Amino acid sequence: MVLNNTRSSHKRSRKPPTTMSSTLSPTDFDSLEIQGQYSDINNRWDLPDSDWDNDSSSARLFERSRIKALAGWLVTYSYQCFYSKEKTEDVGY
Repeated sequence: MVLNNTRSSHKRSRKPPTTMSSTLSPTDFDSLEIQGQYSDINNRWDLPDSDWDNDSSSARLFERSRIKALAGWLVTYSYQCFYSKEKTEDVGY
């Protein structure tokens, strides 16, 4: 019984791979389009240091108020724990 050698019957092409075309793929176009539409978002990172404090976005105002509230709580809690004469109950924080 003789078996056919499938490797010899299917010769592989030894052509070099073709180079990529210079056209943009659909995903590249989408990326470029998005960068063009939203390029002003990254402009705020280029602000000089003096302009950072003048930024009055709602998120920045919220974060500032949250940080101030946490700082106030920390001062109050630290004072109660370390400087009061009566011992405070450990609440597990």
